[in-house]
Amino acid sequence: MLRVARYAPELVRAMVLDSGTYRVPPEAERFYKHPDALSESLKSYYSHANEIYGPDYGKELAAAFYSFRLPECDVNVPLEALKQIVAPTLLVAGDRDVFFPTDIHIAMRRTIPQAELAIFPHTHHIAMQYHPEEVAGMALKFFSKY
Repeated sequence: MLRVARYAPELVRAMVLDSGTYRVPPEAERFYKHPDALSESLKSYYSHANEIYGPDYGKELAAAFYSFRLPECDVNVPLEALKQIVAPTLLVAGDRDVFFPTDIHIAMRRTIPQAELAIFPHTHHIAMQYHPEEVAGMALKFFSKY
């Protein structure tokens, strides 16, 4: 969504990002493994995704996540680039996210001109998974303004 909001702002009236980022910090790179080196639980997850989205979905998703660790990946952009985002943005994060620590979300909040930030305590990556009613309610309230 950050990419769409930057390069095609006319397509984004407002957005909610749950556990989003503009960069993958070095300490999180260890989580992005080559698709052949995934744990059995992740292989099972991707296999289940194949049943839903098609036979190659899991492999493509694993490869996309693996590429996140690369400096040239478009997930990794200079913080200043986020100033180009004109869409009102609600950032949602957990304070225990091992992938993207809260300093990333705070920096995004300070840089995206119309950003708001909600940090959930004692919550890991993907706050919606842990607090579905609260995040959905926040999103609906946020979108109703636009």
